[in-house]
Parts: sequence; C-alpha cells; structure tokens
Amino acid sequence: MTRTIGARAALVLLAVAAASCSRRPEPDGPWRSVLLVTVDTLRADRLGAYGHDRDTSPALDALAARGARFDRALVPTPRTTQSLASLLTGRDPLRHGVRLLSQSLDDASETVAERFRDAGYRTGAFVVVPFFTPALGPQGLDQGFESFDTFDDRRGFARDARAEEVADAAIRWIDERGDEPWFLWVHLRDPHAPYWNHPGDAAEGCGLADALTPDYSGPWNAYFHYWAVRPNGRPAGGALTKAHQDRKGRLKFGHDRLSDADVERAIALYDGEIRYTDHHFGRMLAALETRGRADDTVVVLTADHGESLGEHDFWFDHGEFLYDPSLRVPLVVHAPTKAPTVVEGQVGTIDVAPTLLDLFGLAPFASADGRSFAAALDGAPFPGRSLFAESGEPLMAEHNPRFAPADGAAFVPPSDPNDRLRAAALTDRRKLILDPRAAPGSEWELYAIADDPRELADLATDPASLEPLARPRAMLEKIAAEDTTLGPTDLTDEALKRLHEQGYLLGKK
Repeated sequence: MTRTIGARAALVLLAVAAASCSRRPEPDGPWRSVLLVTVDTLRADRLGAYGHDRDTSPALDALAARGARFDRALVPTPRTTQSLASLLTGRDPLRHGVRLLSQSLDDASETVAERFRDAGYRTGAFVVVPFFTPALGPQGLDQGFESFDTFDDRRGFARDARAEEVADAAIRWIDERGDEPWFLWVHLRDPHAPYWNHPGDAAEGCGLADALTPDYSGPWNAYFHYWAVRPNGRPAGGALTKAHQDRKGRLKFGHDRLSDADVERAIALYDGEIRYTDHHFGRMLAALETRGRADDTVVVLTADHGESLGEHDFWFDHGEFLYDPSLRVPLVVHAPTKAPTVVEGQVGTIDVAPTLLDLFGLAPFASADGRSFAAALDGAPFPGRSLFAESGEPLMAEHNPRFAPADGAAFVPPSDPNDRLRAAALTDRRKLILDPRAAPGSEWELYAIADDPRELADLATDPASLEPLARPRAMLEKIAAEDTTLGPTDLTDEALKRLHEQGYLLGKK
C-alpha cells in the first residue's frame, strides 16, 4: 500500500512539541482481561458523564464515576474503518494507510489484539459494520483475533445487528472463556443513522425518544433517515436513486431544511439510540460482575467518531469536517484498584492501544504515534498532547459548499486526497484547520475551544493570530503538499454495489 514518507515525517513536528507524559506503572491489579467497547457515531457531549442533561447513559456514567473519564479525547479521522484501524494500531491514518472505506489494514501493521494473543490471551471480536462485503471482509481489522463475528446475513454480508444481539453474543463468549485471560472487542453501531426508535420499557433502555417528543406527529416515528429503509437498514424498494442522493445532499449540507419539530425528533431519536446502547453496555458490565470477572477486567469505552447535529449547518452526518461534534468522543477507562479520576489533558484514541500494552506489561509497539496515558490513571499530572486529524473522502461533494463552482462554472469533482481537510488540535485547546481547496488567504480556520466550545469564532480572520503557530502550520502544509496518493482501492462490482446501497458511495458509482 502506497504511503507518503514526507507527510508521515511531518507528524513528528507535533510529537516533538507534545511533552512525554507517561511512565510505566507498578501493576497493582492483577488484571487478567480487557473489554474494549467502541460505539459508532457517539459524540461525547450527549452523555451524562460529559454534561448532557438527558438520561442517555446511566451505565457509562456509573463506570466513569468509578474509573477515569478523559474530558477531551479525539479521533484522528471521523470515519469508521479508518478510525478503528488507528485505535487498534496506535497509528495515524497517514501511517497505517487506511484512508478510504474501501481500503484494508495491511498485514505489516501490528494490532493490539496480536500482542495480547501472542502473550497467551484468548482474543475475540463482535463488530457491527454493515458495509463489510465478501470483497472487503473485515478490512484487516481482524488481525490478532481468534474469532471475529460480523453478524453475517444469509448472503455472507455483515448486517446492522442491534446492541441486544451483540451484547448477548459477547456475554456468551465471556462465559465460554471461563477463567482464561482474554481480550474482547465489541463494536456497537446503533447511534449511527438510521436513528431507530426503541419504544417500550425505560428499564430496558427504551422509550426515551418518545418521552422527549411526546407530541410529535411528523414522518419520523419509527426512525430518522434521509430515505426510507427496511429494518435491516437497507434502502426500501431497492437501490438508491439519484433522487435519494440529492435529497440527502441538500438536507445534509443545509440547502433544504427540516422543520424545527423534525429536527427535535431526529435528535431525540439519536439520544434514544444512545440510551438503548448504554443499556446493553450495562448488561455486559453486569455479566462481568455476576461471573466474578469485574475485579480483574480492564474496561474501556470509546467511539470511532461523533456526529454533527446541525453545527456549522452540517446535519446528521460525519466525515466531511473536523469540528468537535465529529472528532470529540467519550473515553472512559476502568482499571480495578485505580482510584476514580477526571483527566483534563487532551488524548487521542490512538493512545488507547499503547496504554493497554503498558498496563498489562506487554512490549510497546515498535512504531506508534500513540502514547501510553497509564500514568494519568494514577492521578499523575497529565498535560496532554497535540494531535493530528484529517477528514474522510468527500461524499456528495456536489452539495458540499466547499466544492461549489464559481458562478456559471461546471462542477468539478474533488480530487482526494488533495481536497481533504487537515487539523492540528493543540494542547492549549486551540484547533488549527487547513482547507487546501480554499481561496488564497482563507485556507486557515482557528478556534480557541476552551472559550468557544461551539467553534463559532474563527480567529484566523485576524492574520496575527496565526503568527505564533508556525510549526503546526508548517506540518499541515507539508502534509497537504506531499500527500498525493491514497493507494489501491480495487473493488469487485458486488462490493461497490453494497457500499452504494449503504449510502457510502453516493455520486461515486
């Protein structure tokens, strides 16, 4: 797989600038197992532990209260496969090379599961990513796992399994391992669109959306999505049409508007999906308790990316922009015997794998961009670190204001990766964003997130604000200049059809 050496080396500018914050802890476990749970499309600020005023996450909140809650955790890219590859390898996308939905993690990359497996741990995964196809498979994410369940349908495609089914499978797997040490990864997808309604008993994680919008009478009673879908999440009535594509593109980028009531309902459904997912996450935690494994299992919960709910006029999607709704995710780590703590310093999900290796006394990766934050679990001073992020491939670009042609000009499709956004999230909570497609003089955005959490005041409109940021600017400019190829993306016709059905190749047949 082709990689850009110069762009890779530029990341060192951020790494050097960030202080080394880790030390090897003296194990006071003993910890014998790891439960790593990732939730698709879960932004941090929709959880009680992160200040949300709705009852979306009682199980996670309780875990955070007795573990470590990281206040500011960022993903390196707001797309699923690419972000999960970073989580498992501790490497940025520029380094592991998975930068398109159609690319796979190559065998030369080393995953945290491989390290645990080679150290004698049983390894398993239950992963819901329904655009997996026979051609794509699990896209290299299965490296190191003895078993890797994608909940295939009768045709061999992964399907959009709900959290209840996934949690049941994970609990059975834990039961089958008995007292053996293990590493288990569970990826739950429920908060991803379509946002399904879960009517029923609140004690089972249901009913929140209806309770929040009791008088709603619009079209989104069963779910919210830009087009009609079947219960398995696929388009109703066959493949997507150009009308489907245009409807989503115009609504997604704010050209057309949903009513206020429809927006309120869609957000309530998103929150309801979180509450439903949290309930089944809580069932997995309860299973550890009743089976006597809670005291020797390190539990980590995080996400692959967040979701924009209208911020910057980007509606109910992710991947295109690098604002906090898409990049900032929850990160909660419960290591039994460690005192509860809240970590203010900025970390990345690329730091999770190095931390787990550190906690369990396993050798660190030979090459990683992530760093262990194990010391922070002991309450040690933790200033955080600077991080790199890039957007995903542009989808429905004909509706994206970034790619709007000049008056009278024909639309020219974007040339990925030259049109990607890149960002440097600095330790002082400033975020610098480079748009290489922008007109000269307007390529930069700069936000002081500590004072402006919604990223509304672009400080880069004052050129003087950019002058102290020479190093991160140079790093982003170097990557943009040298990052010219994304490597092979050969897919079968069946794989292309499946990705198109899921809405990931709109306008890109």
